[in-house]
Amino acid sequence: MKTEVWFMSGAGNLFTVIDNTKNTFTQQKASQLARDLCNNTRIQRKPTEGLMLLNKSGQSDFECWFFNPDGSSGMMCGNGARCIVKFAKERGILTPHTHSTEFIMNNNRYTCNIEGEDYEIGFDSPLEVKDLHFNNGEQEISGVYVNNSSDHFCIDFKTIKTQSAFDSFPIEELSKMIRKRDFFPRSVNVNFYQVSTKGVVSLRTFERGVDAETGACGTGALATGIAIDRNYDIPRPYTIYPSSKLPIQVDVRDKKHYLKGPAEILGKIEMEL
Repeated sequence: MKTEVWFMSGAGNLFTVIDNTKNTFTQQKASQLARDLCNNTRIQRKPTEGLMLLNKSGQSDFECWFFNPDGSSGMMCGNGARCIVKFAKERGILTPHTHSTEFIMNNNRYTCNIEGEDYEIGFDSPLEVKDLHFNNGEQEISGVYVNNSSDHFCIDFKTIKTQSAFDSFPIEELSKMIRKRDFFPRSVNVNFYQVSTKGVVSLRTFERGVDAETGACGTGALATGIAIDRNYDIPRPYTIYPSSKLPIQVDVRDKKHYLKGPAEILGKIEMEL
């Protein structure tokens, strides 16, 4: 069946996106498509970090199914959420003049405020937040675990024993060790953050399901904001610069957590699926 396959970016997080409002694909088929499409560099220049399907919903404005490149699902993706709202506008599920919407992703309900080209996703308070400390055989690792419908472990880079600079530190080896710890039965995304003397926050994220460092991670930025709250006294909102260097903003208002940033359509192709 000929299907339009779209490509989008949420602050440097790259996604493959399909309109499934005609119920063309089941979740089982979509899981297989994620494995086939996300790493298919014949149809896009770089691998993407997730597949999203836009679906109709009788309980909200629309629903999004999200799958990692390995076909796994069940997690929230903050940067993907912004992209799927923009895609819903592009496909006519939302009108061009829509300024707020409510949608379902990972079986949870989220809101989005639209301000020009910026999309602000609203999250409930995290399900769990706790400090963790353990020894990896070479050094003590300390960080903050946050479950905000996705599992994150946030590490202040200044606590890592290394001669490497933040941007060049090889995070993958350490991240792969951390995610196998018994603390994280579902595995975990690992976030390394650095706060400058001027309060500028830099962030690098190793994502499970992608099994690599990604250009950005929205729920990782939210989790990092919580870790910063526990370790620093700087005012919110925080502007966080992920590896892509495209800034995203995190804030807390009235006990709700917010992720704000851009969403961009990169292109599309038609192919047989």
